[in-house]
Amino acid sequence: MKIIGVSGSPIVQGNTDRIVKAILEKTGSETVFVNLSQIKFDPCRGCCHLCAETNMCPVKDDLHPYLELILKSKALVLGTPY
Repeated sequence: MKIIGVSGSPIVQGNTDRIVKAILEKTGSETVFVNLSQIKFDPCRGCCHLCAETNMCPVKDDLHPYLELILKSKALVLGTPY
């Protein structure tokens, strides 16, 4: 199982990215890092709560593959700049 690191910082390779990556490196596990400012995704559209039935958003955007990884991951590391 992978450990997923997510940075919410708009500054690529900034302090938040570096801290999340450092934590991931220390785990010694297989990891995946994503900076949310580098992928295209849409806010919730309120589409009849389909996600509540399936635990997966029906909108296929760039975030979708990461949602699947998160559900299967061993741990999640979240970094925010503030």
